[in-house]
Amino acid sequence: MFFKNNNQKDTKNADLACWITFTFWGGILFLNSFFEKILKKTFIDSSFTILAFGLVIFFTSYIVSNLIRQQKQ
Repeated sequence: MFFKNNNQKDTKNADLACWITFTFWGGILFLNSFFEKILKKTFIDSSFTILAFGLVIFFTSYIVSNLIRQQKQ
């Protein structure tokens, strides 16, 4: 009942938003490691901040991609 397949939902927007989010997280973690290794300080101190930015980017990119797809149709 809760996990019923829904063949009508469009997963392309969610996939795109996931890729954008993971790319952002990878970039931020790379910058943090670079800053810690070379400059001896962190770029972003809080893991919660990185998580929150990632979630904001995910939902923003999901909404924007939905709007773009709706305008194309």
